[in-house]
Amino acid sequence: MTTNCSIITMQGLGNRLHLVRDDAFEFTGAHAAAACRMSSADGVLVHGAVDGEPHRCVIWNADGSPAELCGNGLRCLVRLGVEEGWLDSTGARVHSAAGPHEVRMEDDGRVTVSMPMPRHGTAAVGLCDHTDFELDGDVATYVHGGRRIELSLVSTGNPHAIVFVAHDEHATLLPIIGPELEHHAALPSGINVHLADALDGGLQLSSWERGVGPTSACATGATAAVAAAIARGLIRGGSSVHMPGGTLDVDFESDVAWNTGAADHVRRWTMSLEATDADPPIRT
Repeated sequence: MTTNCSIITMQGLGNRLHLVRDDAFEFTGAHAAAACRMSSADGVLVHGAVDGEPHRCVIWNADGSPAELCGNGLRCLVRLGVEEGWLDSTGARVHSAAGPHEVRMEDDGRVTVSMPMPRHGTAAVGLCDHTDFELDGDVATYVHGGRRIELSLVSTGNPHAIVFVAHDEHATLLPIIGPELEHHAALPSGINVHLADALDGGLQLSSWERGVGPTSACATGATAAVAAAIARGLIRGGSSVHMPGGTLDVDFESDVAWNTGAADHVRRWTMSLEATDADPPIRT
């Protein structure tokens, strides 16, 4: 790569991402952490085309640790690709570490991307030590401060724990159990933590993302929350998920989950790669 790197910052429902075109994929987690320090963002999506294959992307969290998938980032990438002419607006395919994604622009300017179908249970999220958890099917009960908290464990390409609790508790409970579960020894790959409240108009969701902290929106988490709500009989079929940054529509069709939501530009800037310092944290 050259010394200076062009970065396009976009946001999907307030989830702010830096997008970097790098066909050689030399932009590392250390570069990503430096970029997020220089210009605040929840992560970096590095994208490129290799040997004529469909466009693919590598995703880094704000702390430089890897992420398998970022649905909000994918939607930003699709909008950018359509505007720059290397993606077809009516239908294309993009690859992430979670697999292939069918993508398209909608007539109203929103973006639709396909997501992996949710998988439920301890194996799906990598819970390897059950000592602190009581298991009942795909639900794990975790005790914090004498309170029993039920976690629906769901993977949508990356791991999620969803807690169904009244919305007026989200602001106080999330900063406590979010980091506690993210860094729990039984979850060596970390986990994203979400508080959800099932309402007549869909779900109300608050998110704590591993490697980031509280975020305005999490598309993979929204998909996981809808799947968990269906499994618990709280809703039927797809749903709108209302997050601090806006609303995401989640639908299921055969073996594919679909997300539809906004993606918007923020700014374009240049970063010197000499700004990087220590290596980022690596999760295995």
